[in-house]
Amino acid sequence: MSFSVNSSSASLQKISLSRSIAWDGICFQVPETWFPGRLGKGDIGIESAGTPLFEAKWSTCRPQKSLDQAVREIRRRLPRSTSFETHSARVWPFGVASPTGFDAMYFAVDPKNEAWELGVVLCCRRCGRLIVLQSHLYQHFFEEFTQVFSSITDMCNKKRVDWVVYDIRAQLDPVWALSSCSFAPGRFELQFVRERDTLRLYRFAPADVVLRRLPFDKFVKEGVFSSNTTDMRIREEGVDRICIDTPRPQGLQRVLAKIRRRASQAAVFWHVASANKILGVYLSSRREIALRELDAFVTSYETF
Repeated sequence: MSFSVNSSSASLQKISLSRSIAWDGICFQVPETWFPGRLGKGDIGIESAGTPLFEAKWSTCRPQKSLDQAVREIRRRLPRSTSFETHSARVWPFGVASPTGFDAMYFAVDPKNEAWELGVVLCCRRCGRLIVLQSHLYQHFFEEFTQVFSSITDMCNKKRVDWVVYDIRAQLDPVWALSSCSFAPGRFELQFVRERDTLRLYRFAPADVVLRRLPFDKFVKEGVFSSNTTDMRIREEGVDRICIDTPRPQGLQRVLAKIRRRASQAAVFWHVASANKILGVYLSSRREIALRELDAFVTSYETF
């Protein structure tokens, strides 16, 4: 069975790609009703109204495989009876331009009596990153999919990397690598590492419900950090902003802290009343840190 779709750039109906998603070095535009249903390191699954639409996986560092090797590995993982076609082209088969800055090879899988599974392997010409994107090709969906595909960009050449997902947006230096993430109802938490430093970004919502149960200061010390950071103290406190850190040891205690490599911690939490949310930035390090080091993270982290 040959894979083909009768479509061209002239006949494609343009759709509004009003939502940006930027995750772990990759950015693309999607319709307003599309959201991440799964997030991980170099991994994202997009869905709409609970229906999976497509998934993408990519290497977070320079890969050792070539574009052809990646496609051959995909083929080896499929049953022998599966119909598998590959095409190498500079233009997407629907007449939509391939993403700028990538070499592309697309493939199609016929799973027998189901919709064609359409896939693309992209190789960034700048950094060599490989991106594998797959989706079931439903007739009513391919026009949207191809235009979303064309919007993919690799942020490897940016001095500041965007992280835009759901209702939060942050910009970080590329040296910060994603360690873990959690998106539970009401609480988002992203953790990044840089050598021996740990950075966490928090988002809590709705804020009025959170603050109805606990005062702001108790919520931060007990609701966020629990008993793991009982030595943290409030340094600055306001109606909508709280700063806390670990007391800086003096004299012999300072020497012992360095020997034991005791972590220094600092955090800032603030209430975004206009969005009814609470944001927080936490930094931990084996070196001594000051609250002012968090200013750059605070100014580049927002909710909408």
